[in-house]
This record gives sequence, structure tokens and C-alpha cells, in this order.
Amino acid sequence: MNGGLAGGQAGYNWQVDNWVWGLEADIQWSGERGRSAFNCAGTIAGGVCLPGLTFLPAGATGTNLALEEKLQWFGTVRGRAGVLMTPQVLLYGTGGLAYGSIKTSGTLSGFDPVAPRLLPSARIPTRALAGQPASASRA
Repeated sequence: MNGGLAGGQAGYNWQVDNWVWGLEADIQWSGERGRSAFNCAGTIAGGVCLPGLTFLPAGATGTNLALEEKLQWFGTVRGRAGVLMTPQVLLYGTGGLAYGSIKTSGTLSGFDPVAPRLLPSARIPTRALAGQPASASRA
């Protein structure tokens, strides 16, 4: 994946006696994206890409898949709790949640072994967001 990032971070810490509490959040925009292409050719005994297909007629290329992914944005939210062991030493723990959005789309085209014709290309968009299941549709 190639592209740029831009974002910001904000947070605050509280101290009560020797205890320290904190909260931070950040969010980033991303222009990162990547592309890949796959070609699954027919084999003599069939195969994973085209099960049941024993041959391809002349000029048929098998099944092709072109994928594109884009990291649209992401961020984190985290808390902190600690204790001052000495005025110069803070022992603390931190934990939180990461979230974001990745958009994946693909174009699938191939050869139909039952009726010797090329299948039409299909664009398959998907979108995933932390905490939500990914969805797929065929257009």
C-alpha cells in the first residue's frame, strides 16, 4: 500500500496524590491504497480456482480477479492509570481500542465450463468498520 497520512491527537492527565489518570484519542485520515491482480488458469484435472474444469478452449484465460484496497481512516482511544513511585518515576498501564475503515473492491471475470462462453465481469464492493461485519454485494 502506498499513500499519505494526516491526523491529530488529544489527551489529558489528572493527578490525585500519587495516582495519575489519563485519557487520549487520535484520528488519522489515510490516502493509502494498494492493488493486486490474480489469474487462475484451468488445469488438466481441475483445481482450486476452477473445480471441475478439465480444459480451457483456445483463447480462454481462466478466472481473473483484480482487487483494490484503501485504508480510509483510523484512530485509537486509550486510558492510562499509574502511580508515582518517586517524584521522577511513574509506573503505569495503558489500554484501549483501535478502529477504522478499510474499503476493498474487486472485479471478478471468468470462463463458464458448462456453456462455453465468457462470464461477464462483476464488481464486488465491500466495506469493513471496526465493530461491524463486512458486507458484500454483486453489481
